[in-house]
Amino acid sequence: MTRLHIAAALLVLGSAATLDAVAQKRELVVATSQSDAGNLDPHQAAAGADKGILNWMFNALVRIRPGQSNPEFIEPDLAESWTSNAAGTVWTFKIRSGVECHHGYGPFMFDQYQAQQHLRLLANPKYFRGAPQLSSVMYRYIASDATRDLAFRAGEVDMVFGRQNNQWVERTRAIPGVQVAAMEPAELNTLHLNTTVKPLDDIRVRQAIAHAIDRKAMLRFVGSEVGREAVSVVPKGNLGTHDNPGLLPYDVAKAKQLLAEAGFPNGIKLKSVASTLPVLLHISEGLQAQLRTAGIELELETVDHPTYHANIRKDLSPVTLYQAARFPVADVYLTQFYLSRSTVGTPTAVTNFSHCNVADAEIDAAKAESNADKQKA
Repeated sequence: MTRLHIAAALLVLGSAATLDAVAQKRELVVATSQSDAGNLDPHQAAAGADKGILNWMFNALVRIRPGQSNPEFIEPDLAESWTSNAAGTVWTFKIRSGVECHHGYGPFMFDQYQAQQHLRLLANPKYFRGAPQLSSVMYRYIASDATRDLAFRAGEVDMVFGRQNNQWVERTRAIPGVQVAAMEPAELNTLHLNTTVKPLDDIRVRQAIAHAIDRKAMLRFVGSEVGREAVSVVPKGNLGTHDNPGLLPYDVAKAKQLLAEAGFPNGIKLKSVASTLPVLLHISEGLQAQLRTAGIELELETVDHPTYHANIRKDLSPVTLYQAARFPVADVYLTQFYLSRSTVGTPTAVTNFSHCNVADAEIDAAKAESNADKQKA
């Protein structure tokens, strides 16, 4: 089965901080693009902005070492140490002594929340790793890009969630005293092809689509400041990534040849439900232009983002562009997008839009393998 993987790491503009202002005060004010807080239960939160807040408030048994994003760098957090039996089926954690809860939370304590306005956290002076250097964190909800940027430039906020384009990076970086941080690994953009519908049930058609897309050109299209070229079905840097899986090269002539061999010398038309979310629509339109050069007409049915999520999960989009950031281990991506039990439209659906069913045995075996080297293989 041929799958197409385009520019990875598009959700990389994490923040821009005014360093001079931060140095002069101990309250950090952060502006997020989210319009309001979602679920602040760490077990149920899904929004990225909510998870950012929760990371300040809660600790877990273990954590990934700061500055890393790979589970190979897991280190103690509330657990001081741990052991397992030989089979890896029973794990015993030794909890740190002297760790105190304050209202049940982490290095910062919940203080105040105003709907669609802000959420404020206060430092926990008894935090077991030492009192935080900040006295408080104010999280402001500013959905408008323009309003958020104006608040940042005016010094009302110290850090903002940035826009995913080179122009924003270059413009913001030029402001005196500002640092722009692009965080990785980020979101992998994948074009999923439903292998159960015509003409996508023909592997030659799927291969033609893969040959028709120039990943390097797509990277230039989205901007090198906010994107990286994909290397695999799993983002580079994740545990278990294969750095050379043999993605098909850009070759329009080969794409046209394959279409002709499949019985479509005059090209094909395909439908894709596309989100109006700017970062996704921008990529969809770039793909549309590239595919057209090979005689592949991609008809975009644009809908608002919630409707997009609903419709692609109803299997209404033969071609689905999906942008995903997940826990950085291969198993998560492989299970959610390529395990047959995750196929959309089934009782156990997750996000297998391509109806892939060729790797179940390997994915399941890796899940149960306790030997790290064997699991990677």
